[in-house]
Amino acid sequence: MTKLLRYEMKRNLLPAAVFSAIACLIVGIVYMSSDLFRISVAPGGNGGFAYIPYDSLISAPTAVLAVLCVAVPVMQFSYRMKGRDIDLWYSLPVTREKLTFVRTLGGLMLIFVPYTLSYWLGFVIVLLRENYFALYGYPLYYLASLPLGALLFGVYSFLYTRASNIGDGLVCMAGWTFALMLPFAFLSVRFPRLDLPRSFSVWQLSPFGLLSWAADYFNEFICADALPALLPLAWTIPLTVLEGLGAYTGLFLTARAHKAENGGQLSSSLWCYRVLVPVYVFILASSLSVDAIGTQLACIAGAFLLVGGFICFVVYRRSFRLKTSDIITLAAAFGAGILVSVLFGIV
Repeated sequence: MTKLLRYEMKRNLLPAAVFSAIACLIVGIVYMSSDLFRISVAPGGNGGFAYIPYDSLISAPTAVLAVLCVAVPVMQFSYRMKGRDIDLWYSLPVTREKLTFVRTLGGLMLIFVPYTLSYWLGFVIVLLRENYFALYGYPLYYLASLPLGALLFGVYSFLYTRASNIGDGLVCMAGWTFALMLPFAFLSVRFPRLDLPRSFSVWQLSPFGLLSWAADYFNEFICADALPALLPLAWTIPLTVLEGLGAYTGLFLTARAHKAENGGQLSSSLWCYRVLVPVYVFILASSLSVDAIGTQLACIAGAFLLVGGFICFVVYRRSFRLKTSDIITLAAAFGAGILVSVLFGIV
């Protein structure tokens, strides 16, 4: 395993260097071209003014971190989607769990080397420019973002490896990014006056939710030199930790059961089309206004929704010959969504 780990680190040196150069270029441009503070003129016309910290710009390296956490799993685990590659890697004298572990370490390297270099480059640029920040907030956010990035990488690695080919893996990652938010987005649309708790936001249910909130939290802290309220993060932290730990557990527990012959085949996992398509069809159908049901516009929207679901199943089956279960699932999801729309409209 030591030799495999050494090879993995060497194999990732060039991609890490390329990612680092791109990340540093993007972050450097953002930090050098953005305003760090604004001037506030005091009222009364006495000519007084104050310097107010404007934006710590930590959102720039945070965006780099988020993109890497989605892109790197595709690089690290695509060997499971190709027949030749999977036969080669599975023929090595290591267990599949150890192979997954080595690939995971290589992925974390590809994420945190570019992120670290770009983050501290931005910090150095801030030091060289005139600023009025609480500078000790920068290392604090960096330390907080490391476990969040690792958890996010675990989530998308698990989702990507549920599929049997690259295209389906990308669909799975994109689908679950918004799937957990759909029910609450539906409630927000249906009940615009619904008084949700102040600590709640639909975006918090996204895998990116906690990372986004942490960046906002520390940005406010760096600019104001005071700790903001932790209320919005109170329940998001344990939720994100559970998601990440569950994803890593699932990634390693299912490594041994993965069959080499599944590479490049249909993605029959429940994490892919079989669940995602009916979930989206159901939620979108239930979002149709009960007053519009039966109108020409609603019929067109429903037709587009059914056609979209049909296309997704065609992509899943790679054929226009769908199974009876696919048609029943699509029809049931659409019918249940319309029923829920009617019931909520009556209420």
